[in-house]
Amino acid sequence: MEPGAAQSEVQAAVRDAHSLREPNRGEADWRVHGLRANGRRFAVIYDHPVQGQRNTVRIVSVWTLRSAVGPQPSWLPQLS
Repeated sequence: MEPGAAQSEVQAAVRDAHSLREPNRGEADWRVHGLRANGRRFAVIYDHPVQGQRNTVRIVSVWTLRSAVGPQPSWLPQLS
């Protein structure tokens, strides 16, 4: 079994893709996608702001996307 996305990868996805976020229809406000160092794509759902704090994000869930291997889509921000 492959380990999940590193905390730094999740933080980078939220930070770098926040302006491209999509509304989430479930337990969190927003959804973004990220790219792991191994080339696999993942999704993050999160709340922002949290209790009125604009500098606070609450990560609700992270998972690897099913069609997670392949070229990086042009809409996905480059992760450093």
